[in-house]
This record gives sequence, structure tokens and C-alpha cells, in this order.
Amino acid sequence: MAAIKFYDDSYYDNEFYSKVGGISCNEMNLLETEMLEMLGFALLVSEEEYHRYTDTLGRLYPEYFRMTDDEEHTSGSNSPEVRGPEDFKR
Repeated sequence: MAAIKFYDDSYYDNEFYSKVGGISCNEMNLLETEMLEMLGFALLVSEEEYHRYTDTLGRLYPEYFRMTDDEEHTSGSNSPEVRGPEDFKR
């Protein structure tokens, strides 16, 4: 929710997200404020940090990630694709 607000000019309000999440709007507001305070209001993630986390998640949970063309992030342009539920049908 915070990421959408950070990156987009048009987004749903906290009342909508609280209904989707099954909690009160007041609780949603408190959770959002607490999270932002824990992050020091720093919502921007560098490309290097993004790749560090996705690489780690890819190693921990390879069944959810597949790499595009190369297996390495040598140029910084190859990002793992998150696999959808259709990829896990038995």
C-alpha cells in the first residue's frame, strides 16, 4: 500500500485497503504509520538493494523465481520473474 502511494499519483484510499484486509480503517492507518516509522520513511530502494534481496529470495525459494536470459545480474537489467499460480498446477 505504501509503495503504491509512493510511486503512483492515483491509488485507493486506506478505507478501501482496510476493507480488503478485513480490519478497521483506524487500524490500517496505525499499521501504515508504524511501518513508515520503522522504515524511517525511506521508501526508495536502490537497484543494487533490489537485486540483493531478489537474489537472496531466489536462492531461498527457487520454486517461486526463474531468471530471464542470464542467471546473473551482471548488467542489472535481468530481473527474476515471480512465478504465478498457473506455473504450479499439478
